[in-house]
Amino acid sequence: MSAGVEINRAMTAREWLLLLALSFLWGLTFFFVAIAVREVPPITLVVLRVSGAAIVMLIVLRVIGLRLPAERGAWLTFAGFALFNNVFPFALINWGQTHIASG
Repeated sequence: MSAGVEINRAMTAREWLLLLALSFLWGLTFFFVAIAVREVPPITLVVLRVSGAAIVMLIVLRVIGLRLPAERGAWLTFAGFALFNNVFPFALINWGQTHIASG
């Protein structure tokens, strides 16, 4: 066990609030995707969603004064993480929302 970290404790009001906010935002995302896939193909929606997030992240990096690494290995790692943690899961979720009823 890490020093100073208590595992078995009650959640604070702030932690409950953060959990509720996260649940609301996560659920809202699925709601809007369900609406969007009626008009936009699932892969197009994924490209828009991931590209938008990338643009926001680049702006945040620029504002806080950080730069992306220039090494090829870092970019290969980024590409792998992007595919397996964003593109594939979002594409499958979006495709599933067009073929499987949520109820």
